[in-house]
Amino acid sequence: MSEPKPLLSIIIVHYRTPRLLLACIKSILQDTYDGPLEILVVDNGGLTPPVREDLKKLPNVQCIDTGYNAGFARANNVGIRLAKGKYILLINPDSTIVPGFLSTMVTNYQLYEKKEKLGLMGCRIINPENGHVFEYGSGRGFYRLQHILRQNPLYIWALRKRNTKKTYTAQKLHYVNHFVDFVSGACVMVNKEVLIKENLFLDETFFLYYEDMEWSFRWKKRGFNNRLCGETEIIHVNSASTSKFSNKSAQIIISQYLFLLKTHSKVSYIVGGILHWINFKLNLHLTKKKNVKRYKELIYEQKLFSNYYFQLVRGSKPSKGKYLNYVAEEI
Repeated sequence: MSEPKPLLSIIIVHYRTPRLLLACIKSILQDTYDGPLEILVVDNGGLTPPVREDLKKLPNVQCIDTGYNAGFARANNVGIRLAKGKYILLINPDSTIVPGFLSTMVTNYQLYEKKEKLGLMGCRIINPENGHVFEYGSGRGFYRLQHILRQNPLYIWALRKRNTKKTYTAQKLHYVNHFVDFVSGACVMVNKEVLIKENLFLDETFFLYYEDMEWSFRWKKRGFNNRLCGETEIIHVNSASTSKFSNKSAQIIISQYLFLLKTHSKVSYIVGGILHWINFKLNLHLTKKKNVKRYKELIYEQKLFSNYYFQLVRGSKPSKGKYLNYVAEEI
């Protein structure tokens, strides 16, 4: 007799955090959820033979080796294609779930997809460091030119004493169910049948960062609602697999500009580049004598920005090795 098809497939992309991965899977297996599920570990590197043996002993766990550091988007797509469940939950290996999490997420997703055209659903994310800090992984307002302007030192200085009224108060809203524009890739649920039908896989041009925002953008563009489930949460050790390599902020900048290029006009992209170039010059001047380490980081970021920004604006498509190489070499 064949085993029942899992209702839920959980995909965990792993890179050099085996201890946290095992803790994540343990919290999933200890959850009160009693429906059929499978756990797919997509390994981008760092799983030692002993850890692989430990994974084999766990129920409903399957390990998939990409053979190289494929990045977040590409590795998740590998898992999505192999998943057998109707619903897919992407979750980071540096996360643990609270009791009842899986049932709450599945129940809420099923509830809202009956009422509306539902795309992605995330949850509240808590960082255990410094007394459980609240993370802003999901929210409203996609990355745009205004965000670059707000990074300008002169803009920051001019508004340092102004009380700016926030239109989106995440601290309160993330404890209730509500609509969001983008959902954090650290924990996101989706209906695989709809994903396949709409061909809405993650964009593999992104190696790391902003792939979840771009993914959310395309779901909304197709007319789907993205939601946050405020009834449950995960505990997330932010950037556990990327905190040890240098120039992390440079990868973030590259991904930000890739997002701008894919979601805005070319004119907006060029204006954004000019604004960012001004920010570089001002920040270099301000940090040269105050913070030597940050000054060196800015020099490196400026070099990368010059290389990849102008490469993209000319319309050439970045290859995996050339566009993402500096991160792949370091992590």
